[in-house]
Amino acid sequence: MSSFPPSLTRRRAGSCAAACLALLIGPTLAQPAPAEASSAVRSALASWIETFNRGESTGAFFASDAVMVRGNGVFNGAALIDEMERRESKAGLRLTLVVDGVQSLGPDVAVATGRYTVTPPGAAAAIPGVSMHILQRSGGQWLVREASFTRTQGPPPAAAASSPAS
Repeated sequence: MSSFPPSLTRRRAGSCAAACLALLIGPTLAQPAPAEASSAVRSALASWIETFNRGESTGAFFASDAVMVRGNGVFNGAALIDEMERRESKAGLRLTLVVDGVQSLGPDVAVATGRYTVTPPGAAAAIPGVSMHILQRSGGQWLVREASFTRTQGPPPAAAASSPAS
């Protein structure tokens, strides 16, 4: 049984389903985005991160029903994401994002994958991770519909060589 409320579980499942769908259809339908779309998607994501780091409102970068999945929760809707991001940015959190690839799922849908770092206030070092963003073009603007951030970890410690007791 999940410890999440039923509505949150459904939303998280929906977000996961969208991300899984993008990964599953990727090999068959996804194609490198045309240069113009790739550039526009990269520019939209870069503008979002710059706006976040200035402590300004980021809600305009998200679809109204956007979903963001992070280690500290699932955030639904542009308004809630904006509120959370403004609070974190004003507290001193800083982000970087490097987009490694953009694939087209259609003329108005793209998936961007990349690497990010998050630096909490007063931290000695940035925390690295990987990200995936599903964007949809609406009214000529690329908006984030789904975003997923996963912190990366170093390799697990080598297993100690042991032999069964004889």
